[in-house]
Amino acid sequence: MVCGHWRNMTAKLTTAAMETLAVVSYRQPITRSQIEAVRGVNSDRALASLIQHGLVAEIGRAQTVGRPALFATTLEFLQQFGLTSLDQLPRTDIGAGLSKAGGE
Repeated sequence: MVCGHWRNMTAKLTTAAMETLAVVSYRQPITRSQIEAVRGVNSDRALASLIQHGLVAEIGRAQTVGRPALFATTLEFLQQFGLTSLDQLPRTDIGAGLSKAGGE
């Protein structure tokens, strides 16, 4: 179900942006440093692209030192991927692995 909807968006999103979107969607809310810990590379451009496309938004600040921004997917993300809720995302063990990364 998800596969058919994201094809239109891939023309606009890089592989890095798609990877970042997957990390955010399965591990939200998440900080930039947590995203980078999972991906292993700087994610500034990919995150900026996702924000520009309205697929990810800053939703607040973490209650940790430095109060880093927290990011999550948007309603636009759900609509673009033909979902009504995050519960409809395909099951994967990515969430389990991500919970240990970048422990802020």
